[in-house]
Amino acid sequence: MKSNTIKFLTLGAFAASLTIFAGCSGGGDDFHRGNNGGNNGGSTGTAPFAFQSSIGSAATLSEPDAITINAAGSLFVASYAIDLNGTPRITTFDKNGNKVGDFGNTGTTATGLLAGPQGVAVDSAGNIYVADAPNFRVVKYNAAGKFVATLLQNQCGFPYQINVDSSNNLYVACSNTTTAGVTNQASVVKFSATGSILLVVGNSGIAGQTLQDADGVALDGANNIIVSDYTSGAIFAFSPTGTYLGTFGNTGGNALQGPQGLYVNKGTGQIFVADLVADDVAIYDTNGNFLYTVSPSNGSGVLNGPYDVNMDSKGNLYVVDEMDNRVAVFGPETTAQARPLAANTVRKVGVKSTKMHH
Repeated sequence: MKSNTIKFLTLGAFAASLTIFAGCSGGGDDFHRGNNGGNNGGSTGTAPFAFQSSIGSAATLSEPDAITINAAGSLFVASYAIDLNGTPRITTFDKNGNKVGDFGNTGTTATGLLAGPQGVAVDSAGNIYVADAPNFRVVKYNAAGKFVATLLQNQCGFPYQINVDSSNNLYVACSNTTTAGVTNQASVVKFSATGSILLVVGNSGIAGQTLQDADGVALDGANNIIVSDYTSGAIFAFSPTGTYLGTFGNTGGNALQGPQGLYVNKGTGQIFVADLVADDVAIYDTNGNFLYTVSPSNGSGVLNGPYDVNMDSKGNLYVVDEMDNRVAVFGPETTAQARPLAANTVRKVGVKSTKMHH
């Protein structure tokens, strides 16, 4: 389990900095997690999630790493595939979970052939953006999955998750790596739909405010930028102009072990964090308080390497379960169904070396 080297900004200061997570979720006081997805003793009024179904299998997905959902409810799932000697691609499923087709798996690199997709996002026009990590670029496709353009070539290090704001500007989490002889500090790069860089955040070099890694990126209702840092185990928050606001999730006895993809529910203000190592999804409120985990202990809902998370318009939670080559779907339980916090609040302690963090 990692050492927690980044200090959490006090909740008062955190809230004073724009009341940051208005319309997303935040992260925690002592960050203790109840097992089996229970809430923390009724301190939140929000019920946990219950497993509903699985989408995809080893026949349709290969080492899936990312997911996005368009306005019609269609799912786009990125298969990294490299470690399994599979075919990197984006697979489309309809809102009922039926496979529609694949794209990004034909042609040449110059015409959109993917080498290892790590992130996927869709804009208001239905265009699809894919972080093609081994090729150090973002690839743009139209709504039909046809290649449009290559963006951000060699300007982002190893690109991971992507997010899109209401103006169709894109945000990509960039890991700390050397590309074409240039060392790229971990950061989040904001760029226009045509590829012009507008902002770079998280690379200030200031101790405690600088990303060691950048894996997931999400936006809250005020366009504050929320970033997961797998290496430090922290979730970072920056203002829309890049000002550091605080960190959370990396302190306490049950801190995050391997945060990856993020999702912000702009209706409830909650932040959902896929923890690759702990095999769960951690949920935080708008003030940085830990709420509960989605972490079934038995049955078909048990997660095995959750890499990304998203939500549809009905509040169903979609978790990319990398090691089992599927997307696990969880529906919100009613308050009456909410399970109490178990006496044993110790989470599963995972081992990073057993997980496929690329």
